[in-house]
Amino acid sequence: MGGDVAAPPPTITTGGVMLIKAGIDYFPLDVNMDGKIALIEAEYGLTGFAVVVKLFQRIYSGHGYYCEWTTEVALLFSKSVGMGGNVVSEIVGATISRGMFDEKLFEKYQILTSKGIQTRYFDAAKRRKKVEIEKPYLLVSDDEIPDNVYINSKNVSNNSKNVDKSTQSKEKESKEKESKVIRIVEYLNEKTGKSFKPTTKATVSHINARLNEGFTYEDFKRVIDNRISLWLNDPKMSEYLRPETLFGTKFESYLQSSKKETSWQQAIESTVETDYQRRQRMQGNL
Repeated sequence: MGGDVAAPPPTITTGGVMLIKAGIDYFPLDVNMDGKIALIEAEYGLTGFAVVVKLFQRIYSGHGYYCEWTTEVALLFSKSVGMGGNVVSEIVGATISRGMFDEKLFEKYQILTSKGIQTRYFDAAKRRKKVEIEKPYLLVSDDEIPDNVYINSKNVSNNSKNVDKSTQSKEKESKEKESKVIRIVEYLNEKTGKSFKPTTKATVSHINARLNEGFTYEDFKRVIDNRISLWLNDPKMSEYLRPETLFGTKFESYLQSSKKETSWQQAIESTVETDYQRRQRMQGNL
């Protein structure tokens, strides 16, 4: 049992000339949610569910079977749904790591798509005379493709994020991120006495999301140290000394909190030192 969700149609005119629309006006949304969507909602609440539905709307109403997902597109999408870019970025990262969208095509072409999305699109567009798709984006097998689908086999250029980087530089960047993830998790384990794995998809996704936002290894250490000082000896809070809590969407607020505490401690130390110096001067005047 399922329902159809309206997909806002894209602009289909240019210079006053009507174009053939690639997208579809409605797409199916099962009442009994897919387990992957349920996990997103469990972790991010209705915000996560809303972002997933909005992504589906963007895909089905645009090209129909995929949508581009570059940094610029992500910023505009975040603004259009009235959410912070960090929140949307983390939710999209979680959907990719959980297999809702194909990770290889995202890494190579910066697009969001899946076999299920393509299958549903072909079924919805089967009455059209002609449907064009790009071969490099195709995930369904040949025997699942309807007769009205025309496969464009020309080379698809990678989006700007990939065009500007050689394969060698991308591999180097990937190894550097992997190394930072390992160092961060090892530091957390050392300080908490726990044994989190640096290869867990959710952990890698959270840390990479923060690294992509420009936070440094030292920032991670500061957050870990600050939360440990506040939570380690608290039976209720100590369980939250874990990657998904520390490195999630509240990471920046934890970091700012640690900086305020440091400033406060420095102010106290400065005051104590001044009082000491004052006593010394008084004793010198006796």
